Order: sequence, then C-alpha cells, then structure tokens
Amino acid sequence: MPHPKRRQALARQANRARHDRTTSGSPSDDENDENQPPNPTPGPPATQPKSMKAQIVEKDCRITELEGIISGLRNELLGLRYTLQDVKSEHTTLLGKHRIIAMVNRSLTSLKRKAETTSREELARRQCKMLS
Repeated sequence: MPHPKRRQALARQANRARHDRTTSGSPSDDENDENQPPNPTPGPPATQPKSMKAQIVEKDCRITELEGIISGLRNELLGLRYTLQDVKSEHTTLLGKHRIIAMVNRSLTSLKRKAETTSREELARRQCKMLS
C-alpha cells in the first residue's frame, strides 16, 4: 500500500487529468461579453459525439497514464519490500545480540556471587588463623 502522501498525490494527478479532459474545449463565461475576442480553439459542440478515433486516442492516453502510475506504485512496493527485509534482518541481529547479553549478564551475576562467597570464606579463614 503506497504511502498516504503518495496516494494523495496520485489522486490529485488523476483528478487534474480528469478535470483537464472534461473542461478542455468548453466555452467560458467570459465569451458572452462582446468586447472579448473569440476563443481561438473552440471545442467540438456538446451535441456532436466524439469520433471513434478521438475516443481511442483518449483511452490510449488514459491507459498510458495508468501504466505510469502502476509502474511507480510497483517500484514503491519493491522499495518497501527491501526495506521490510532490512528491518527483519536488523531485528534478527538485535535479538541475537540481546540473547548474548542476557547470557553474559547471567554469567557475570553467577561469577560475582561465587567471588563474594569465596571472599567471605577467605576472610573467615584468615580471622580464624589470627584468633588461633
């Protein structure tokens, strides 16, 4: 699923293209003013249907546009897949390091207890020798 900002950008792009197709060639409100020059490229009359060739060209353009969008989304998806694999790999590495650190901590705690016990025993022996 593309990033929300990317989805918004794609939606805006599609809306702009749709708007451009629907508004191209439409008469503007200013044409009613007699002082305005006539529109140099008037669109086809609304009652006349588009020719088959014009419809095919329009559909072809739309298909090309959609193919570009799909290609961009596919590239984003591949990028996200690689990012996910990197995250999983890093997670596995960190779990391994965490396990090693936990083992070392347990060993150090055990060694510390043994050292304290040995130290107390040695101190007790020295005190016994001094008293005797």
